[in-house]
Amino acid sequence: MAVATALTVEDYLALEERAERKYELHRGELVEMPGGSISHSKLVGNMLVLLDTATDGTGCEAFGSETKLVIGSSGSSYYPDAMVACPALITRFFQGAVDNPRVIVEVLSPSTEAYDRSEKFRDYILLPSVHDIVYVSSTHFQVEVMSRVEEGWLLRLYSGTDAIARIPSIEVELPLAKLYAKARVGESPAPAS
Repeated sequence: MAVATALTVEDYLALEERAERKYELHRGELVEMPGGSISHSKLVGNMLVLLDTATDGTGCEAFGSETKLVIGSSGSSYYPDAMVACPALITRFFQGAVDNPRVIVEVLSPSTEAYDRSEKFRDYILLPSVHDIVYVSSTHFQVEVMSRVEEGWLLRLYSGTDAIARIPSIEVELPLAKLYAKARVGESPAPAS
């Protein structure tokens, strides 16, 4: 009987260079990434613009969903929807990857929400550099900011178009009206003719 061997981060990165599809590595196992909706794509783009603008001149840098996050201690590598690193260091071990994010953003999709909140969260908090994890709903106007505090993690919930989400570790305010602009959240599909 053959026993499956867990991939190392190095093996994963070599395989990824040849892969036709996008994969993440979760504790040695490949996980294929699903395609996102129009709403998801717009939210990711809006978030990146807001973070990039807010961190300009601060020594921090925002990265989008094409930038890998390597978590060597768990044998994992992910593509968060956005990250902010302070200072913006690209890891010397894995070309083109970040391993020191201060903020990680996940836009939640119905198909990936449970995985993002559980498996990925458990890996993200292994990084001492991570101070805030931001969850953005793709189905309604809601942002959750999980902040590292002395006792563990503190959840702040922001709902509605008038809300302004705060990311404490980088002192950034995100108006939900701007984040959700043109994102088609809460729209019903057009009736069939």
